[in-house]
Amino acid sequence: MSLQRTAELMAQLTDAAWFDERACAAYLGITVDTDVSKLPGFPPPDERGLRHVLDVEEWAQSTRAETETALYRHYDGRGALLYVGISLCAIYRLSQHRRKPWSRQIARVSIEWHPTRSAALAAEKKAIKRERPIHNVIGARRG
Repeated sequence: MSLQRTAELMAQLTDAAWFDERACAAYLGITVDTDVSKLPGFPPPDERGLRHVLDVEEWAQSTRAETETALYRHYDGRGALLYVGISLCAIYRLSQHRRKPWSRQIARVSIEWHPTRSAALAAEKKAIKRERPIHNVIGARRG
């Protein structure tokens, strides 16, 4: 996929509440050429061929226990760990972190995949406890 198409998809993901087939796939962190209408229980499109983000997210929540999930880490330019989190789509989640006051400090992102959401949650909890990222509430460093 071209860099321009990726940018267009990200703009659609962050600025719109209605997704076409490719944007649904990108949001879910799967290949954008996936026919999402064939996913079991996936919400049907409206008359325009679009799906609302809340319907897509509700479906994703209901299937996440069985879905490969990303554990991501955000680092600053010196290598300090800023934040640890999990998501089906780490790129979309990064765009959501833009609203955080510390987001401009992000210089590098690492992503590791886990076979299920529960495995990713366990790894996230362990990472926060061991690595003490600066901006995780649970793992926040105290003066």
